[in-house]
Parts: sequence; C-alpha cells; structure tokens
Amino acid sequence: MLDRYNRPFFFYSLSLIIPWILWFIVAYFIHLEKQDTLIVFLISVLGILGLISPVFVAGYLFLIDKDLLQDLKSRIFNIQRFNILYLAATFLLIPLSIVIAQLISLIFGHSLSQFHISGRPTFTSFIFSPWFILIFAPIVEELAWHSYGTDTLRRKFNLFITSIIFSIYWVI
Repeated sequence: MLDRYNRPFFFYSLSLIIPWILWFIVAYFIHLEKQDTLIVFLISVLGILGLISPVFVAGYLFLIDKDLLQDLKSRIFNIQRFNILYLAATFLLIPLSIVIAQLISLIFGHSLSQFHISGRPTFTSFIFSPWFILIFAPIVEELAWHSYGTDTLRRKFNLFITSIIFSIYWVI
C-alpha cells in the first residue's frame, strides 16, 4: 500500500507554504497598533487554519485515491490494532513528564507552589479555550503527519532515514 503514497513534494510543500502564509498574516495582524474584535477574531481563526491546513492537504490526497482512503479508515477504525500500552503512554506521557520536570525544578530552587492547581489556565485565547488548543493541536497534527506525511517518506526510505528527514522538515 505504501506505493500509493506517492506525492511527497505536493504534501510537504503545501503543508509548509499554507501554514506559513496564514501565520505570517497572523503575525502582521498581531503587530497592528489598533486591534479591534474583528482583527482578534481573524488572528484566532487564521492561526487555527494554519494548524489544520496539513490535515486538509492530506485529506485531499486521501479523497482523490479510494485505496488510500480505505487504508486510512482501516487504520483509524480497526480496534484490533490498538495496543493498550500505547494508549496508556498517549494519555500519561505528557502529564508525567510535566510532573517529573516540576520535581526536578525543585532541586534548582523552584517552589512547591508550582504544584498548586489554580483552576484556570495561565494563558488565554480570544476564541478558543487553552484546553481546547492543547488537546486539538496534537490530534490534528498527528492526523496529517502520521498518516500521509510519514507514509509518503516510508515509501522510499527506512524508518531511521524517514525520522531524520521528518526532523529536518520540522526544524524548518
């Protein structure tokens, strides 16, 4: 099936160009001296559109090839492929790493007050809840990058080289 993932330049170039265009527009709006409600709304919407644009690129590539679409569906909805250890790691890895980082910071003199749960986020967004962004962003990134994005590279390269290429791309 990997031979069907045959549009790497199309996927990676559009997945880079579209978000950058949208985010440069956002950067322009952020630096305007006068920001009314419409500008703040546009900043939020264009920021989210930049985030999800690789999903739209991947979605387009899946929709124009029925075999790829079937492969995607089988990956998402095949419950037999789920490994409970991976599922546990998915939900526990980030919270545990944050707590471990906080524990390490105690060694360097930070206070125990960082463990206090205030009940409200320490950052905000005009339209979207910070919790929504923290949950939504990684999910949509995975939908694009670890479906079409990874497989189009795996078509020609082993997993190590694919990971290196992917890392370089993310640095850019």
